[in-house]
Order: sequence, then C-alpha cells, then structure tokens
Amino acid sequence: MTAGSAFIGRAAETATALDILGARAPGVLVLGGQAGVGKTRLAQELVAAWRASDRDVVWMAGTSGTRTLPFGAVARLLPAVGADDPTLGDAAPLSATVISGAIREVASHPTRLLVVDDAHLLDDLSALLVHHLVLARVVPILLTVRSGEPVASPLAALWTDAHAARLDLLNLSQAESAAVIHELLQDTNDAEPDQPTLDALHRASDGNPLLLGELVRDALQAGSLRFVDGTWRWAAPSRAPWGRRLRDAIGRRLGSITDDERALLVLLSAAEPLEVALLRRLAPDVDLDGLERRVLIKVVQDGDRVEVRLAHPLLGEVLHDDLPIEERSRVRAVVAEALGDWPRRRRNDVLRQATLLLDAGASVPPALLVDAGERALTVGDAALAERLGRGSASDRAEVALLLGRALGFQHRFEEARTVLEQALALAVDDAVIAHTAWNLHMLLTHVRDHDAGLDVLRAARAQVADPVWAAIIEGHEIQHLFTRGRSREGTERAERLLAMHDDPRVRLRLVTSAGQGRALAGRTDDALTLAEALLPHALALQAELPMGPAWVVNAQAIALLLAGRLDQAGNLVAAVGQLAAAQTESPGAASMVGLLAGRVELLRGNVDAAAVHLADAISGSPDDDLGGLGRWAVSLRAEALALQGNQVAAEQLAADAMRLDVSSLAFDGDAARARAWVSALGGEVTRAVDELLALADLQNLEGQHALELQSLHDAVRLGGGARAGRRLADVVGLVDGRWPEPIALHLEGLQSGDGAALEAAAVAFDAMGARLHAAEAWSEAARAHERAGLRSRAASSARHRDTALSACGPTAGHVRTPALADATSRAELTRRELEVVQLAALGLSNRSIADRLVVSLRTVEGHLYRAFTKLGVTERDQLGEVLR
Repeated sequence: MTAGSAFIGRAAETATALDILGARAPGVLVLGGQAGVGKTRLAQELVAAWRASDRDVVWMAGTSGTRTLPFGAVARLLPAVGADDPTLGDAAPLSATVISGAIREVASHPTRLLVVDDAHLLDDLSALLVHHLVLARVVPILLTVRSGEPVASPLAALWTDAHAARLDLLNLSQAESAAVIHELLQDTNDAEPDQPTLDALHRASDGNPLLLGELVRDALQAGSLRFVDGTWRWAAPSRAPWGRRLRDAIGRRLGSITDDERALLVLLSAAEPLEVALLRRLAPDVDLDGLERRVLIKVVQDGDRVEVRLAHPLLGEVLHDDLPIEERSRVRAVVAEALGDWPRRRRNDVLRQATLLLDAGASVPPALLVDAGERALTVGDAALAERLGRGSASDRAEVALLLGRALGFQHRFEEARTVLEQALALAVDDAVIAHTAWNLHMLLTHVRDHDAGLDVLRAARAQVADPVWAAIIEGHEIQHLFTRGRSREGTERAERLLAMHDDPRVRLRLVTSAGQGRALAGRTDDALTLAEALLPHALALQAELPMGPAWVVNAQAIALLLAGRLDQAGNLVAAVGQLAAAQTESPGAASMVGLLAGRVELLRGNVDAAAVHLADAISGSPDDDLGGLGRWAVSLRAEALALQGNQVAAEQLAADAMRLDVSSLAFDGDAARARAWVSALGGEVTRAVDELLALADLQNLEGQHALELQSLHDAVRLGGGARAGRRLADVVGLVDGRWPEPIALHLEGLQSGDGAALEAAAVAFDAMGARLHAAEAWSEAARAHERAGLRSRAASSARHRDTALSACGPTAGHVRTPALADATSRAELTRRELEVVQLAALGLSNRSIADRLVVSLRTVEGHLYRAFTKLGVTERDQLGEVLR
C-alpha cells in the first residue's frame, strides 16, 4: 500500500485534528483505532500540514525494543538538557535540574508539535512524562494508540479524565476501499477491477487500509488477483477473522524476502530502533532502501542519529512469533554485543545492552550490570535494577550494593539490610565502602535503629585509607547530627571540615549540613552561595556521589524558605516535583515535595493549597514516614486545617503528630510552632504564646536564629508583643534575607501604634508573597488609623486587608487569626449614599445624579464626601473597584 493510499477518506478527521491541535490553549489529541486503520498515516499528514506553517515537529514512537527501557521512547526530549552531554559522563543520572530543564526546554517552543506514535508501546516512565507534559499544556501533543491494547495508566487517564481529546478512526467505506484498490493497481495497467472484486476485497479487509493493501499485494503475488477479459478479478477470499487475515497476509509477504533481509528484520524485531550505521555493520549486504520502498522498514531522524524501525509493529509481532526461542536469544546477544563497542551509544543503550543479554540468558559483565542498574534506579525502575542485580553470579561488592539499594527502594528493608551488610563485608575500595556504608546507614535510620546506623559510619571511616573518603563519611555523620536535631554541633563540625578541604566531593557532601546550618542560623545568603557554587560539581560528580544534586537542592530549598524568597522556593520545589513524579519506585520523594510545597504555601498564606499539598504528602507515603519528617508534615497540616476553621480535625492531627515515632528531628521546632497555632486558633492564645517563647529559647540554644525569628514573630502576631518584642528586636539583626525588614516594621508599628509603619510592613510582606502576614498588618493598620481618627485611612487599609486575604484562596475569607478577628468592618453606607456612589461609579456627573434622584446638587456633593471618607478613596475612578 502506498503512502498516499492510506490517507484516502480522512479529510474530515484531518480538519478536526488540526482544529484541536491548533487551539489557543495547546491542544492534545489521541488518535485511536485498530491496527492498520491508518493512525500513523494520518499523523504524518498532520505533521506535513504543521510544517507547512513553518512550525517545528518532534516525532517519537513507542516500539517493542524500547518498551522495557525507562524513558526509552522519549529519550530525545532529554539530551537537550544534559542526557547526552559528554561533560556529565556516561553514568550520570538524571537529576532534578536536568528533568526540570527538559520540561522548560519543551515549554520554550510553544508552537512545536510533539508526536508520539504507537503510544501503547511506551514504557511506564515515558508514559508518565507524556502525562505531565499534557497536564502542563505547554505544547500541542499528538498521540496514536492501538485499540484493544493495554495502555500505561498515565496515558489512559488522559482521555478517561478528559485531559485530551480522543478521535477513533473508523475503517474505510466501500467507496473509499474502491479508491484505495484503484490506486494500488494503477501501476499495473489502466484496467479497472470488476465490482464483485471490489466488493469482495472490501468485505475481506473490513475496510482496514493496511489489511486491504496486504491482501491486494498478496493476491497479485499469488496470482489470485488476475487480469481477465480486460478487468481485474479476485478469487477465493479468506473467511478468517480480520486480525488473523492481516497476520497471514503479512506472513505471506515476509515469505518472499531473502534470508539476509529476514535476518535484518529479525534484529529490528528484537531491539528496534537501531541506528542505520550499526544496522549496516550487522547486515552489510541488505538493501535498506529497497526494504523501505516495500514498506517493511522506515528510516527516521532522531536528534543527531538516523534510526531504522519496522514499518509497522505487526511485522515485529509476526517475526517474533515465527522465531524459535533459541534463535530469539541468539539475536538478542548479537545486538547486545554490537551495542557494547558502538562508539555513538547513548546512556540508555547501556541499559538496553544489559537487558538484552539477560533476556538472551547470556552472562552480563559485572561493570555493565552495575552501570545499567544505576541507570535503572536513576529513572525510577527499581524492579529492573533488582533483576539486573540478581543477574550476575559475581561476588563483587558493587553488585551487592546495587541489589541492596534496589530492594530498599521497594521497601523490602530486611532483605536490603542483609544484602548491604554482605556488600560492606565484600568491599575493599574506599569509594565502595563509603557508598555502601551510607546506604546501610540510611536504611538503619529509616527503621529507627539510629545507634547501629551511626556505628556503621564510624566503622567505615576507620576502615578507609583515603582522607577524602574519610571526610565524606564524616560528612554523613554530621548530617546524622542534623537529623537528630543537634544542628549547632553539626554546623560547627561542618564548618571546620569545610575549612580543611578544597576537594569538591567533600564540600558537596557537606552542602546539606553546612547549607542548612547557615540557613537555620540566619545566614541564608551564605547558604545559597555555597549551594549555587556546588551545583555544577553535583552534576559532574554524580557517578561518584549520586545523591549530590539532591543534597544541593535540599540546602537551596530550606535556605530560600528561611530567606523569604518564597516564589523562588516554590519554583524550585515544583521543579523537583517534576522529577519526583517520574520516580515511581520512590514515592517518598514525591511526598517530600508535597511537604516542602505545603510549607511554602503556608508562608505565602495560600491556606487551601497548603492543605492539599500536605494531605497528599501524608497520604502518599505512609510507610516511609516522609523520610522521617512525618511529625513536621502532620503538624503543618494541622495548622492549615486550623486556619481554614476546621478546629476539631486540626486538634486531632496535632495530637496524632505528638504520638508519631519519627526518625528525624531536624525540623521538630517548626512542627511545634505549627501546633502552637492550632492552640491559638482554638482559643488558647496565652498557652500558644508560652509555647512559642519556650520554643524560641531552644532554637536560640541551637543557634537556629532564622527559626527563632519566626517563633518570636508568631508570638507577636498572637498578641505577645510585650513579652517577645525586645527579644525579637535583637534577633532581627542576626538574620539576613527578606524577613527581617517587614518583621521589624511590624514590631515598630505595633509598639508605637503607628498606622503608617504597619502599612509599610504590610507592603513589604505583600512584596515577598507573604499574603496572610500582609493581611494581618493591614488589619492592624486599619485599627491604628481608626484610633487616630483617620477614618478614610482606616477604610483604605481595611480594603487592602480584604484584597490580601482574597489572594490567599477561596476559604481565606474565613481565616480568623487574632490579628484579623477584631478587624475593622467594611464601610457601612446609607441607602442614599450607596445610590449616589453607584451612579458616580457609572460616570455620571454630580449634576446628572442630582437630576436623576431629584435632589439638590449640594446634597449629592455631601453624600459623595461622606462616602469617600467611609470608603477610604480620593478619586471617582476608584469607586468601581471598591464597589466590586
């Protein structure tokens, strides 16, 4: 069947598809239908139309060869942000920075069309990435899927949840089938097929374009479609079901190819796509152009590589079914061997080579197995990593370490502990000792065996000879101090070790402890400077320190929060969330993102968003306790519920938080602050202030001045300024970032009763995105102005209060903190004042208003003067906004 014939009868579908894809909000379309109905052909026509408007297209396809590879089908979306960057090295995993960069790169080409052909053949992680790109609505996306085939759940959700339009292609009508047959026969002679032949071919193919083409070719070759008495006639149509007929027709066509051609197609059926140059090495005597002309293969451009795929997935299925098991294994081994020394291989080719060898039952070199296993863990496929770890008879520590990590990712902790202990006993290389000790320590910490985890690190530090690796292991010990809430001691040790080592590996290991320590102490600028300087090293050294990017991001997120750079913190957490969403074997990562996102939204005053993020965090990973920070998450959720007015549920959660057995105490102080707010919003304000002041004492002892600043300011917000004011004034000078200025203005305004200072504080809070703080300051400014007799200023501040609250979400109007509880009420206008103001807002002059209401001009002027004063406005142009 020619390329043109497959497109007959699709004009209406083409117009509909282009309308969907060209919508103002980037359109997403799923083309569905049975095998051979012409989904790919229609997609090609849509691509041609798209390119005709000088718009770019990226074409990707799911294949049987990439279905077992994480991100196999969409790998070309990753190189633009480092997946093939030689500076990162072949073993460099995909970091949060790389993944978020990929999404930003896609978004930077809003008119580019992404096409994923045969999306039902996508691996789970490719499907998840496509799902998130669809939800982001940054570019138009076109997918094709075969009806009746199992589809990864993230893709199925696109049309079942109405995130994408779905258009299922129907088979051709009898007239359309006739047009296809005419086109297929046009190169033979000018004769026409007779009507019985047209009818019989249409019935035999059910109007399926691919089957129709195969039947015509097969009949011509077999001689059952013959030129008789000036017309074409077909005899003996098959009565088998159309699917069987299609496979039989393809099988007969494959029966006409040479042995060399069949061998090449078999290679593709085992491991498509393959690069043209690699395929020519494996099958040098095969005419690829001839196979493409006969619609058996297709040659496609994938980034900087030209690759060969089977023309249709059914070709691979027929070839695979006809192949003996022993031959399948041999073919996989051949491709794996070719990939092993291929100079242009990509990182996913390492995983591909290892899995092909495993599938072939061949021996996998330990180094290849470990590299492939690390790649599988990087992209979140712990089950595949376990399979690789068990696929070697080697007693190397690196293999046992891989297996232990894969088991740990799957929450099989007892098995993981046994395997990691074996790995540590086998390890002789300092780097392997350090990595294994760290992983075993983390597992023991996770199951609350803290002493045993610390003993593992101490023993490993004594065992290694290299001072760099000894310092890295000491960095692990220092981080353990932070986990147990001993931040002052941890910060002091981290700073001493930083001063002793210039090696980027040591400094990278210390970035979390030193960065967090500096941020907690109020030195947020220093913390961010350290993290930013080490990010390039984190990416370059991932082969040695796979957790490096996570350590940097952790330090950055905490520093941005405590610096009051809330928008940047939110953007960073969202970027990390893109990676966490793809880590299907690491749900704890997604839960940690939810926890940090909830904390950001609480500081922004977005109470509803915070409640949702924190609920997702708690429910998303109950088994691993959010990396040990469960008490923090539950306490923050209680605070959000209390702010929403759900006091009963908030108090229950606060009580639950105290009963949690947690492995990390790093942010227990912030959890206690959140529970104090629950008490305050339940009416126990004095108790809450007492708790906050006691908490500030503990934070002062640990040198956590940034958290101490928040605790003292919260005490002031709850009315404890007389007790906390002097201490707060002292701590303000110890902390950098954006919080100190508005907090100092707020304290000054409250102590002096100066409405202008409170207004300045509100403006500063609002500028940094802390909307609830701003609303409280506006409310207090309104009361200060009212006490001073400045009714117009008071009304204006009250309006700003309401505006700030409206930005905090749908339920924010119900938020009643002590600063808001007795807020100045909205302006009360008399009926006549309201009538006059409404007419003035419509643009009527005072004279026109007087005429319409049949009152004097002086009466209208008097009503307007009083209304302006009550509303806190000075210009008529402001009335429309105020009334709204």
